[in-house]
Parts: sequence; structure tokens; C-alpha cells
Amino acid sequence: ALKRRYPRAEVVALDLAIGMLREARRHAGWWRPFRRVAGDAQALPFADGSVDLLVSNLCLQWCADLRAALYEFRRVLKPGGWLLFTSFGPDTLKELRAAWRAADDHGHVHSFLDMHDVGDQVLAQGFADPMFDVERYTLTYADARQLMRELKQIGAGNALGGRARGLTGKQA
Repeated sequence: ALKRRYPRAEVVALDLAIGMLREARRHAGWWRPFRRVAGDAQALPFADGSVDLLVSNLCLQWCADLRAALYEFRRVLKPGGWLLFTSFGPDTLKELRAAWRAADDHGHVHSFLDMHDVGDQVLAQGFADPMFDVERYTLTYADARQLMRELKQIGAGNALGGRARGLTGKQA
């Protein structure tokens, strides 16, 4: 979509997951080629001040160190450059989190940051005039297995530090 909107721009897709880069290649046509780079948002492989527009779609919530990712975003942006990002909020998967809490005290579902906390971090990294908005979407699944299958297909996992790594028994 960015290549269509800015046909003369160099568009670079960056992802830590090779599978997502393969998927991006599958959707790229020969008439709109773009580079794909494997890399970490917390250590961007780009030069200081080399990017006009940085679009981060559903990345920040998986970063162990939000501050480091935002620092990197700021570092690579040119003066006057723009950062646009999307992220999940604290209500994401709240029903699944509540169901697991009824089963045991372990952290089975990733916790997502509140927009106000993200905003504080954005300001702390020196971004000017941030604007935030919330859009709520409700997705309904026939059962928990369908939800878990979809989460696995999109590559989402539990990034909670210190979580139990073993299998959960049938009782839970």
C-alpha cells in the first residue's frame, strides 16, 4: 500500500520473523518491488536520520524494551520525519486472560500496554506533538481452539518474561 501511495519512494519491509518477510514478498508485484530486511525494532539496521516515514504495524507490543524500540525509531528518522504505529491495547485478549486466571496463577496471555504509558515513552524519546487514537474491534470465535489457532498462524505468542515454559496439564 505504501508503494502504491508513494511510487517513487524506497519502501523497506523490516521484520524479525522471516515468515512475515516471505509473506510480504508474496504480495509484492514486479511493478512495485521493495526491499525486505530481517531485523529487530530494538536495533534497527539503518543509518541515523535516514528515514522520512516509519510505519510500525503491530510491532511495539512484542518488544521487550519499548524504550529501546522508540529510541531506535527516533534515531533513524530524519528531522521532521513521521512515525505512525499501531499496537494492541490492554483489553486485547482480556477474556482469554480471565479464563486462564480461573485455571491457575501463571501468565499464559501477553499483557499489552496502555496508550497513556506508550505516550509517556514517546514523549520521553523526544517525539514532538504526538497524537493517539483508540479504535476498538471485537472478534468472535467459535471456541478457544479457533482463537489459539489464529494466534499461532499470525505468529503471535506469549512474550511475558518469567512465564512458565512447561506444558499445561489437562486439568487446567
